[in-house]
Amino acid sequence: MEQITLNAETGRKIGSGPSKQLRVQNKVPAVVYGAGAPPQSITVDRVEFRRVLNSAGSNAVITLNIDGSEQQLTFVRDLQIHPRKDRVQHIDFLRVDSKQRVNAEVQVVLVGEAEELAREGGIVEQLMSTIFVDAPVIAIPRSIEVDIAALTVDSPIRLGDINLGEGVTSDLEDDALIVVGQLSRAAVSGDGTEADAEADAAAEG
Repeated sequence: MEQITLNAETGRKIGSGPSKQLRVQNKVPAVVYGAGAPPQSITVDRVEFRRVLNSAGSNAVITLNIDGSEQQLTFVRDLQIHPRKDRVQHIDFLRVDSKQRVNAEVQVVLVGEAEELAREGGIVEQLMSTIFVDAPVIAIPRSIEVDIAALTVDSPIRLGDINLGEGVTSDLEDDALIVVGQLSRAAVSGDGTEADAEADAAAEG
């Protein structure tokens, strides 16, 4: 597991006024809780947190380096975002154990080209954009890649066709549809016109 570290500081004052002042200083108030220990109020740098989140993803395990002397394994449980400014207002970090399993929502990313489907005049229809999984906390997938190269109208991709990752499971049935190939209206219309033409030619013959 790649170790992702985020610096944090304790000692912040509680309340809306002090929290607002921290945000002015480009800091984000946060709390760490879980693992049977008392909640701990901390502060992280907004820019550093955004960099970590952008590079590692929302399901990343983050090692909080608190006051330069204490390290806690966590991941982001909740984010409060300003509705207009699109800026992080508050963060909830959940303490975890490296052997712990957690539930997470993971994005489904389509890769490859469905060339045969395209030749049929079909289109790719993604039925699931995310999948809820149960995984070791140190092995939560950042995303689940689904190769659609073999996708056709008659060969959809189901959960059982996907490699979720080592130790990763889902409550969904293996036959749950993830991606299907559908004929476009133009393709369906074209097929009908061609069939009618062939029938008329046969009748004239």
